[in-house]
Parts: sequence; C-alpha cells; structure tokens
Amino acid sequence: MPSNPQKPGVKTTEFWITIATVSGSLATMAQPFAELHPYVNAAALLTAGVSSAAYALSRAKTKTGS
Repeated sequence: MPSNPQKPGVKTTEFWITIATVSGSLATMAQPFAELHPYVNAAALLTAGVSSAAYALSRAKTKTGS
C-alpha cells in the first residue's frame, strides 16, 4: 500500500492544468484569426494532445506507485 493516499484525478493540479490547456487550445482554434495562419490549428491541436497524453501518463504513474 502506498504511503500517500491517491487523490481523485479531479482534485489534482495536473487535471486542472490539462483542462485549462485543452480549453485554451480549442478556443484558439475557434477564433477568426486562426484561418489567417496555416499552423495555428495544428499547433493548438498538438498542444491539446500533448497535454492530455502527459496527464494520462502522470495518472498512470501515480496509480501504479512508481
């Protein structure tokens, strides 16, 4: 049994940082200026994906205790 009890995912700072990053990325993609530069949507999508993957890996590592 781990010495530190696990917090539910929704109570972690990683979760809220991920929510903020993904929300910001989606809001950026919805802006009218996004069409002016060809890489804005790709960068926003990549940022959201990397943030979500990092959160998932962080939770998996926490839950396995390593």
